[in-house]
Amino acid sequence: MKFVCPKPQPWLAVYDSLKAAWAAAGSDGSPPPFPLILNGWMFSNDFDKNARWLGTIEWAAERNLSHLIAELKADDKYEVKEFSNRISE
Repeated sequence: MKFVCPKPQPWLAVYDSLKAAWAAAGSDGSPPPFPLILNGWMFSNDFDKNARWLGTIEWAAERNLSHLIAELKADDKYEVKEFSNRISE
C-alpha cells in the first residue's frame, strides 16, 4: 500500500497543533496549509491530498515544528494500492 496522507481527523489534529504553534510564535508568515478535509477531501484526488500533506511537512520543517507531527498509527493513515486521479473515494 502507498501512503497518501493522514485521514481527516488525524490530519486536522496535526493542523491544529501547527497552527497553535504558529500563532504562539507571533503568526509570522503564512499559516500552515489547511488540511484537505470535509469538502476538500471529497473534491481532491490522491495526488492533491499527497501534495498538500507533503506541503504541510515542508512547512513544519521550515519553521522547526516537525516535532509536532507525531508518527501516525496504522488506522490514521489513508493508503491506496495506486494513486488515483478520481476526486471521490
